[in-house]
Amino acid sequence: MRVLVAGDPRSIHAACFAALLRELGHEVHLFAIELQYEQEEHLRDVVLHVPLAYRGALNGNRIEGRAAWLAGLCRAEPAHHTLSHLLYCLAAPGRVCGVGRLARTIAALSPALVFSLKMQNEGYAVAGARALMGSAFRAPWVHFTWGTDIEFFGKHSGHAARHLPMIRDLLARCDFHIADTQRDIDQAVALGFTGQSLGVMPANGGFDLPRLRHLRTSGRGRRDTVLIKGRHGGYVGKALNVLMVIRSRPEIFRGLRVRFFMATPEVAAQARSLQRDTGLDCEVLPRLAHEDLMCWYARALIAISASDVDGTPAFLLEAMAMGALPIHSDMASLREWVEHGYNGLLFPVDDVKALAACIERGLADATLRAQAAQHNWRLIEERADRDKLRERLRKWIEAATRA
Repeated sequence: MRVLVAGDPRSIHAACFAALLRELGHEVHLFAIELQYEQEEHLRDVVLHVPLAYRGALNGNRIEGRAAWLAGLCRAEPAHHTLSHLLYCLAAPGRVCGVGRLARTIAALSPALVFSLKMQNEGYAVAGARALMGSAFRAPWVHFTWGTDIEFFGKHSGHAARHLPMIRDLLARCDFHIADTQRDIDQAVALGFTGQSLGVMPANGGFDLPRLRHLRTSGRGRRDTVLIKGRHGGYVGKALNVLMVIRSRPEIFRGLRVRFFMATPEVAAQARSLQRDTGLDCEVLPRLAHEDLMCWYARALIAISASDVDGTPAFLLEAMAMGALPIHSDMASLREWVEHGYNGLLFPVDDVKALAACIERGLADATLRAQAAQHNWRLIEERADRDKLRERLRKWIEAATRA
């Protein structure tokens, strides 16, 4: 069956979702909304529809887009980097582009099913294409809501006035809805969704459990790392709060490796300063292949993330899957997975004292870490097994296409 997915080719979540569809035997077309695109390492064997084909095809993908001759000119890394940066600067949540191009692609492909992955801006673009096409938009449309789609853009005082009408319009037009948290299934109904809620599924598409077992055991006996998600700003990141704790209590991190990944520039600069000032073994990790990142989780005693808003974070599930104790800012969606003090530790995002207490407890309490690791593995087996999620997706597709 031909399936069109409006999704970001730079996203590991979009790549893994496309892989599930391919494994179910579907022909997958991925529609890129934004001008800037890369092909995430897991994105394979899809037809990628782009506005400007300045990047060559990778991993068995096929590129469909204007000005394909640009790919040759941009083969040199400086040219590619410069153009990629310029195109990236044109993107912003709520600045919806590609609606007409998407409508034309849908008309030409006649897909049996359309998915949109996250609202900003892929879901908005599909809503626009459906409004533009009217009855010519014949395929059932399934929207997949991710972490900040509603909870941040629909509620934040600086964004709700613009985004909430667009969110309501999307929910009024789509036929089916899935989300990465039950919180957003309920919120969609409260915002006027009258279609069919299919259920909940982690945005990362779940884990290959045999592979995880191998990675977990390969790191056994070497848990000497504190792993920290290094995003600050970008709407919701609060990693500088973690740095404040480390700077104020360096003694509890002695003898441990402190590693930041996905570090924003301010966090990276402060991490380097922290190393100079305290002598801690503190380092910012470069961009890593996903399996290499999972190996760092396997070495971690604790994994810390501070964020204002999220759904079911990949950071949380990866820590749980690899046996690191998750220490995460508290929010309703996290409580669907974590019971504070039993299989993880939760703290109010701006309460630095509470965060410090959680870190100190997590490092000191070996019994808690062992208990959490056992319970979290069971949760991953029950709720994030890729094989089970693929079967769930198959049933959802059957329900959508029957309707």
